[in-house]
Amino acid sequence: MIGSLQVFFKLDDMMDLKAADTGAAPEAVHKEFSTSNEIDRLHMTKAEIEGLQLSGNVQEENIKLDQHGMPLIPQPTADPLDPLNWPSWLKFMTLIQISLIACFGLLGAALITPAFVPLSKFLHESLVGTAYVTSVFILFAGASPLLLNPFANIYGRRPVYILCTLLSVATAAGSGASKKYATILTLRALNGIGGGAPGGLGSATVCDLYFQHERGLYMGIFTVFLTNGGHIAPIIGGFVEKNLTWHWCFYLPAIMTGALFLTLLFCLPETLYSRSPEAMSRPRRTWKQNFLMRGKIHPTRKLRAVDFIRPLQMLAYPSVTIPALYYAVSFAFGSILFIISSANIFGKVYYFQPYQTGMLLGIPLTFGTALGELVSGGFSDWVMYRYAKSRGGHIVAEDRLMAIWPALIILPAGIIIEGVCIEKETHWIGPGLGIGIASFGLQIATTVIYAYTADCYKPQSAEIGAVLNAGRNFMSFPVGFYAIRLGDKIGFHWAWLFEAMLGKIALEECWTIPEELERNNPAKFVPSGTGDLLTNNLLDVHGQRLQQMNENGVELMVLSFNAAGVQGIANQTEAEAQATLANDRLEAEVLKNPTRFAAFVALSMHDPQQAANELTRCWTQKSGFVGVLLNDFQSSGPDENTMLFYDHPRYDVFWKVANDLEAPVYLHPRLPTPLIHEQMWKDRPWLNFSALGYADRVNMHVLGIITAGVLDRFPKLKLIIGHMGEHIPYDMYRIDHKLDRARFPNMPMRKDKLVRDYFGEQVFITTSGHFSTPALLCAMTELGAQSVMFSIDYPFESIPNGCVWFDEHVPINQHDLVNIGRNNAIKVLPRLAQTPHNLVFKTPNECLVGGLRNGNPTYGMYNEHWSKRMVKEYK
Repeated sequence: MIGSLQVFFKLDDMMDLKAADTGAAPEAVHKEFSTSNEIDRLHMTKAEIEGLQLSGNVQEENIKLDQHGMPLIPQPTADPLDPLNWPSWLKFMTLIQISLIACFGLLGAALITPAFVPLSKFLHESLVGTAYVTSVFILFAGASPLLLNPFANIYGRRPVYILCTLLSVATAAGSGASKKYATILTLRALNGIGGGAPGGLGSATVCDLYFQHERGLYMGIFTVFLTNGGHIAPIIGGFVEKNLTWHWCFYLPAIMTGALFLTLLFCLPETLYSRSPEAMSRPRRTWKQNFLMRGKIHPTRKLRAVDFIRPLQMLAYPSVTIPALYYAVSFAFGSILFIISSANIFGKVYYFQPYQTGMLLGIPLTFGTALGELVSGGFSDWVMYRYAKSRGGHIVAEDRLMAIWPALIILPAGIIIEGVCIEKETHWIGPGLGIGIASFGLQIATTVIYAYTADCYKPQSAEIGAVLNAGRNFMSFPVGFYAIRLGDKIGFHWAWLFEAMLGKIALEECWTIPEELERNNPAKFVPSGTGDLLTNNLLDVHGQRLQQMNENGVELMVLSFNAAGVQGIANQTEAEAQATLANDRLEAEVLKNPTRFAAFVALSMHDPQQAANELTRCWTQKSGFVGVLLNDFQSSGPDENTMLFYDHPRYDVFWKVANDLEAPVYLHPRLPTPLIHEQMWKDRPWLNFSALGYADRVNMHVLGIITAGVLDRFPKLKLIIGHMGEHIPYDMYRIDHKLDRARFPNMPMRKDKLVRDYFGEQVFITTSGHFSTPALLCAMTELGAQSVMFSIDYPFESIPNGCVWFDEHVPINQHDLVNIGRNNAIKVLPRLAQTPHNLVFKTPNECLVGGLRNGNPTYGMYNEHWSKRMVKEYK
């Protein structure tokens, strides 16, 4: 295995030969080795190194060995100011300082993540747009080392660290004080430049301080800080948002980084040290020069344009490119994907508040990283030593790669576990465990890759660090753009973000005939100038209606005769004729496109037997009917003031036929009789319509049917009511509480059941014309998701409005989304699965495609523990 790795990665040598002929960049890389006293451990045995005749200022020196008797790489000078010769405490103090700089950079980037919801409200931006506040930091943090490392290689590491820290302080404070979206994005971009530099320069500083055989351990310490900055941020950020405001998610990093700035100013030594003969012959820099950051560390070097593309030249080497690519992909999907989308996921699946989201995200990420480092840094050093010892001291850099094998398995396993747990809606511990496992694997990969690439090209460690940092951030940057839209397509079941749903079934979608418009034209109830549009949309089926269905993911629409329809005709003969005419016309429209349309039977309810006969005719002799829609009570009498309600025992003949045919009955509201209108609504006509008056009549009718025992006598009968249950879900507790058996001992409803017990079994509701997320969550909590079906109420409501609300703003898990949007309708209306419609149940993976969910995932009120407790109590 090691041999194959060595052969593959040593393609570099062949590239060098080719570059020597062309003058390309790789030649310059190895040229660095010839001008220093580095020992290329990749090709020389211990005996060869001991017999090597060194040149320049180290010509007479003996090779210095480590505790295992192997040559120190790189060979230190005799200068006590050489960072390799510093005492251990000074090296470690310096390591901790640069590690904190890197940690605070990503801490400042991700601290705002749990507060995306209040920030989005403040900025009037969607959650996806708000996530760009983090994404733009990531982008510029990736570019930062490419811009700043050339300065660090000439003027020193210290000036870059200190100036970048100062920039981070200023831009973090400015972000917290900003009031405009564009301003925050600009400041976050600058903050990324300041906070991103340590990520690319830190590995070079570790190489400045430590020998090759120590780098695995100390590079691991640095990468733990680097990685965990973004991991502990959600924990802190959640509590900051809870107890303070989102502004402090920027102010707090500014304060912390400001304190670190003062520490760096007085305590951070310069680690860049030139070992060239020319530099060794010059007077060494004084403490004052280093403190004031004056002059160059390499006096003879000049800043050239080519210095800014040196990191890109390193991409010519497979031993840099392949590890960098693997690391970039691993970091993007093993860390950033969790961070970017946690506010959506845990809010929508578990209804977590921001501080809960922060803890579920941050704790497993942090502990996974810490545990991963315990088995990666020192372990990779030990692996190298063991392989070298077996060869008599001949060390190959690829030996360290043997320590990465656990990460290749653990990292993807953790991502899969997290995704499956979200998809299956397990306890929140499941996703937390998956995140921790993925973080454990990511840290192993991070430590090994940083140490391995530094082993290969130590003089170019700054450039390699810039490559790793840029790759990591450039790969992570677009995650914020596509994770929420295309999560499921990346293969980790990230459909928890509930993308736009295809295949929706819409019930209670109104249609009429010209004869009905002559009798009852709803145009008089809409604003002036819009009546013709409304009536045209009522008459239209296959034009704009179908076009908007296609554009908004509605697979099938169930047409119903517009209110008050047949129920508004007090003359029995006329009502029965109108019902027959409407049904014949409905069948004709449906059969023009039966895979996209179905219909509800319209009935006159003057005579229950005639209604049963017409239902039987449509059900057995016609095609395309999937249920019945009745517009509340039936008007009757010469003055149209008599109301016929269907909970009376004489209607059992009709209910028996509906029960035997398994024809669901939709009870839709309508306007009151003329007498009631005169007495109640004449002086307030605006209330006598769909705003309120509709619901307060039909809900009593539904409750009358339930409490009269109709559903008990006909157990296969199903009732449907629209408009989010016509207020019943909100009042469900009070309904059951007040229908006291001791008070009403003769109530026909079964004595062992509550009204709520019928919902989800025989009574169902739809969302028609009620696009309110709090109302939907209330209905789901009171009645269960199995009781709810999607509906629009077209053309009185807009198809795009209803679908955009449902697709983008409903914070429910993917299974409930698809069941409410489609599957529940097929269960309640089984004829939808039969010819000519032939609809089938679908899974979330079949329905959810790249969409945009902009909604607030918590709406400030929906709590997992509260909802589960209440649902359990109600059941």
